Amino acid sequence: MTPAPRLPALDGVRGLAVALVVVHHVVVRDPSSPVLGAWIAVDLFFVLSGFLITVSMIRAPDLRDFLGRRFWRIAPAMVVLLAAYVAWSLGAADRGQRLAWAFAAATQWANVQGAIGPPFSPHLGHLWSLAAEVQFYVAWGVALWWLLRRGAPRGVVIGAVVALFALTWVERYVLVDGGTPWNRLYLGPDTRAAALLVGCVLGLAYSWGWLRPSPAWSVLLVPALGLIAWIVAELSFLDRRTYTWALGAAALAWGVLVATAALRLPTPLRPLLELAPLAALGRISYSVYLWHLPLIHELAQRVDDLRVVAAIGIPVSVIVGAASYALVERPFLSVGRGRRRVPAAP
Repeated sequence: MTPAPRLPALDGVRGLAVALVVVHHVVVRDPSSPVLGAWIAVDLFFVLSGFLITVSMIRAPDLRDFLGRRFWRIAPAMVVLLAAYVAWSLGAADRGQRLAWAFAAATQWANVQGAIGPPFSPHLGHLWSLAAEVQFYVAWGVALWWLLRRGAPRGVVIGAVVALFALTWVERYVLVDGGTPWNRLYLGPDTRAAALLVGCVLGLAYSWGWLRPSPAWSVLLVPALGLIAWIVAELSFLDRRTYTWALGAAALAWGVLVATAALRLPTPLRPLLELAPLAALGRISYSVYLWHLPLIHELAQRVDDLRVVAAIGIPVSVIVGAASYALVERPFLSVGRGRRRVPAAP
């Protein structure tokens, strides 16, 4: 079996993704921002999650072990955030709405709640992506476990995932053509599945030894990063092009980046991804992601200058995220590892 990839470059990929997302939530209030499309970094998280979770599932001794490890990875830090948010919201005039948002986040339903209609939480709205990932962990974990137990041919499994990727692309195009609201397109678990599915294909190919080093990956990385840079500079999540083609194309582009990192290819980007600060940010990226939006939103409510919001909000988000990682994530990850019967997956 191909060993699970535990590489500084993958931590760097996480760090890059969370950095772009945090920047997006700072500048989203400015329509003239030169990085209007930094939201696309969420899809990098999705590709990476699809890849790592697929590798983890194939290595897991059973479905219960796989889902149990996911629980200990996700739940504790989120419970702390939601408990703090609920306690802070009890004195707010809109506490009923805030408690509803917290309930949707706690039940991993925030993406569906946001997709079917407003309002969308300014503090917890980012948790839609975590809900999408949890839904994916369960659905894909059960499906892959069943397929592996049934002895489904590997080519059929990968072919089915590729077909689903194509169907999501077609679905988005049809929905856009029918005038579907942006929130349904941006938040729907079906319309945002493309990047997760690309990660699944990479994870299957890696685990089965089909994903091999090749100069072609380094060649593909140049146009892939060029496309991502163009999206970051040009495409708002309200843009029609985002849903007709950009989400699918970006998923493929991010897939190239993840593949080059997992294969440890000597690309010009590898030294950047293996920088110690970026890798360190990647290791605490989950907690930083959890805490950054409520902190930045509250600061932006009190400060008009986005430069000040960035100068204060970004480092505070990293500090609070690091504290959450040290005090909550790591202890509970140790609990989860103590229950494992196989070496830790990435």
